[in-house]
Amino acid sequence: MECFIATGRDKHGEEAPPAPRGRPPAGLSFKERMKRKLSTKRGRKAYARRKVTAEPVIGQVKNTVLPRFSLACAVHNLKKLWKQGWELPGLAAQAA
Repeated sequence: MECFIATGRDKHGEEAPPAPRGRPPAGLSFKERMKRKLSTKRGRKAYARRKVTAEPVIGQVKNTVLPRFSLACAVHNLKKLWKQGWELPGLAAQAA
């Protein structure tokens, strides 16, 4: 499996920079290597496929399942805090 990870955001309608040629220079950081990889023709094509594979699923989950899921996560986290003895500072002052 080959990874293609976004390194930043591009503005819509902006022309892509020319694809790099040749071997990558030595000493590039991971982020610089990934940016170079994504700017190749093959990298742009592979990364563009996310529009039809992963992102629609994420949108559907957000619109249908996520509101209930987020509430369940919030309740779970509050329960964990309560079990550890955490109290809201304002409520502790009112009780005293």
